[in-house]
Amino acid sequence: MEEEISLNDRIQVLHEYGLKTNTIYNHLIRQGISIGQSTVYEKVRKLKNGETLERKEYQRENEKLTQEMEEEIIDYFYADHNIGYSLKDVKEQLDLPICKSRLSAVLKNNDIVYKNIEVKPILTDQHKHDRLQFARKYLKQDWKNYLFVDETTFQSHSYQTKVWCAQNNNPKIQVPKYPIKVHAWAGICAEGITDLHLFEGTLDGEYYCTILEKTLIPSCQFLFGKTKWVLVQDNDPKHTCNKVEVFCKANKINILRDWPSSSPDINPIENIWGWIKNKLKQQHITTKEQLLQQIDILWQEIPLDFILHAIQSMPNRLQQVINQNGSHINY
Repeated sequence: MEEEISLNDRIQVLHEYGLKTNTIYNHLIRQGISIGQSTVYEKVRKLKNGETLERKEYQRENEKLTQEMEEEIIDYFYADHNIGYSLKDVKEQLDLPICKSRLSAVLKNNDIVYKNIEVKPILTDQHKHDRLQFARKYLKQDWKNYLFVDETTFQSHSYQTKVWCAQNNNPKIQVPKYPIKVHAWAGICAEGITDLHLFEGTLDGEYYCTILEKTLIPSCQFLFGKTKWVLVQDNDPKHTCNKVEVFCKANKINILRDWPSSSPDINPIENIWGWIKNKLKQQHITTKEQLLQQIDILWQEIPLDFILHAIQSMPNRLQQVINQNGSHINY
């Protein structure tokens, strides 16, 4: 440790003397000191930023893991429901005087895993209030004659970011800089699925009316016949603009008006989109034609019992919203 400290002192003196980083490195090499150029640059960078070169953290990491430390780590994740973006982040949050490998062992022994994080929309207090009100209002609703619709985007290289592999294997995947993308609109209900509408470009109110006319209405005539049905869609501006309102009124389309904002976790069609995207991840698609073909094939292959289960989960989804006081649910 003394050799390292004296080296740090030497670098600090040379830096304070006004020598440039490269000159300091060359001077150390001429003195027979084995040190990498990047190490010298990093130490000088710290000095320029007013940081110390003393390795206090290294000294603290030699401390023994105590039962109290382990309990603190476990409580941090289980009792307080925190997450850690990295081992370094966890060490800093808890100010732990142990090394990363020791921390990693504690986490693994207590079923604290490193996994992909879910990305969900931010919920404001108003969002939570609206979700809670909606859940209470429709908790006992029969959803048999409701049609859940939405848009999504598929792309040719929607690949997994984590895989199981041999320890000495370093898998790589080559992907294009600009993957092929296709947008889709469709709907599901207890009777089955609508036709799938694939498109490119921006979806506005005018084009949405075209989808409703060419795809929604014919599909619902087949699915519901003369039975009254209700359209369930989010309150995106393209769904609620004046053109769409006029079209729906003229075609006697009943709409569920109070669907809460930022609530894809309540809409069962999101699970259907997820099923298709997971299937696409398993395929090697290189052209737009292949992507379009596979999306169409997968849409027709969706198991009916999976769709029914998604629709029938609505009461449970709403109950979870109530239990979570309007916050996100696990769907």
